[in-house]
Amino acid sequence: MSKIEIVFIVGTRAELLRCIPVLLYFQKQRIDYGIIHTRQNEIDDIVGNFRISPIALIHLNSFMGVTTDVLRGARQLPRLLQELKGVLGLLKPSWVVCQGDTLTTYVASLAAHATHLR
Repeated sequence: MSKIEIVFIVGTRAELLRCIPVLLYFQKQRIDYGIIHTRQNEIDDIVGNFRISPIALIHLNSFMGVTTDVLRGARQLPRLLQELKGVLGLLKPSWVVCQGDTLTTYVASLAAHATHLR
């Protein structure tokens, strides 16, 4: 696997759709990127329809069924953070971009900081 320059962290279909112009530009410029999907929605059809071809497409399991209820989400935070830190530690991207809901963005920011990523 090539060095991944940038990882996009997305949770829902709408968030991935917002990233598509940038992802297609990266593909055209041959910039290696990855996608970490927190699985609030299924995105396989979008990836196929837009011919998105990241070097890595990782679906996280800890985020499945994450609630928008603040108190329940707070209890899920340690598990979510641990899984995302592990994946970022393995990929070691130069940059992390999160296009996400509040919980995804918060956890992604903490994980990137904890793994010393920009």
